[in-house]
Amino acid sequence: MRTELVQLIREAILNREYLPGQKLVEEEICLKFGVSRTPIREALLVLEQEGLIDNQPHVGMFVISFRREEIIDLLRVEAAMEGLAAAEAAKRITPEEIIELESLQQEMSSRQQPVGQEEFFDYDRKIHAMLVRSSGSPTLINILEKQLSLVYLCRFYTIRAPDRYSHSVKEHQAIIDSFKSHDSLRSEKAAQDHLESVIKDFMRMANGKDAMADGKGN
Repeated sequence: MRTELVQLIREAILNREYLPGQKLVEEEICLKFGVSRTPIREALLVLEQEGLIDNQPHVGMFVISFRREEIIDLLRVEAAMEGLAAAEAAKRITPEEIIELESLQQEMSSRQQPVGQEEFFDYDRKIHAMLVRSSGSPTLINILEKQLSLVYLCRFYTIRAPDRYSHSVKEHQAIIDSFKSHDSLRSEKAAQDHLESVIKDFMRMANGKDAMADGKGN
């Protein structure tokens, strides 16, 4: 039960049901998942060890929030790991997976109006999840989907950068195009270039200060 709860609460955090800086109330989580407090506490301790939860003694448990430097470091880690995943995906990706990526990409690139932050966050996470899954590497998938869940929380902050949506759509397309050529080096560079672009946009955003507002304001 603990393992299942860890996954459920992790997904709730990554799906913005619990926002950065938000206090996690055990009673509310118990009601949400229909279980007792003991397995909830055990699951929260696991997520604390993963870095998703900040346990403040005598205050409570909170969804982790980040300093500017931490976000940049995590994005650099993501660039390295997703570069490897993209290189593997270029060799293994199936025509069906490319169609799935292009379908999502077409849906977003055809929009006439800028999308809201919630929709952008959902689209961005799906694209990256598909990229990682297409690598076919259990090790990379495990690291990026579980051990580095912190990376995905950074999107609460980076998606607010001006022009980030239009930049992401263009850069995601470059990754998809590289998959079509099945060129590992090109795919690795496309994925890394995308994350480097995210870092640059984030750093331009008033030196990152606007992005560090409470996640509830996102």
